[in-house]
Amino acid sequence: MSLTRCFFIAALLIETSTLGCSAIRVGEKAKQPEAVERLLGSSVEAVRAELGKPDRSDPTFDSFFPAGVVVDYDSTKRVKKVSATHLISGSSYRGKVLGVALGDSINDCVAAWGDAVNIEASSYEYDRVTWHHNEYVLEVEVWARDGDGSDKAFGYYKEGTVKRIAVSRKP
Repeated sequence: MSLTRCFFIAALLIETSTLGCSAIRVGEKAKQPEAVERLLGSSVEAVRAELGKPDRSDPTFDSFFPAGVVVDYDSTKRVKKVSATHLISGSSYRGKVLGVALGDSINDCVAAWGDAVNIEASSYEYDRVTWHHNEYVLEVEVWARDGDGSDKAFGYYKEGTVKRIAVSRKP
């Protein structure tokens, strides 16, 4: 093994231990829920049984880095919201949320869910767009400009594409 490769592996191990996440072994697949919306209403125990041990946790949320999923809990420790996202660990949710995936265009969202009920500009590099679709509320972050790769967390991305999808049930 070359010295450069040894330094790379050491740096990777330091980064994953610093972030509090465990490295995925070669050939190991991250556990990802097929339909994040099915987690809504589940208990903390049921979520952890499906997705494994969370990488970050407190009484109100669990983050599952390899899955690219953040789960928010209510006061009864039931799932109130699930976010499919790109996490600082570098992992992303690779499935679709009610027909839309991270990286899809805003037009794909409209085709799947109809017209948005709210569009809110933010002071960040993305806008927040909300849809009501069937029994769900979808809160979507959409990139407001192209990413040139200088952002180490997100790299390259296109204006008007989905950054994050959070799904909850309508009240």
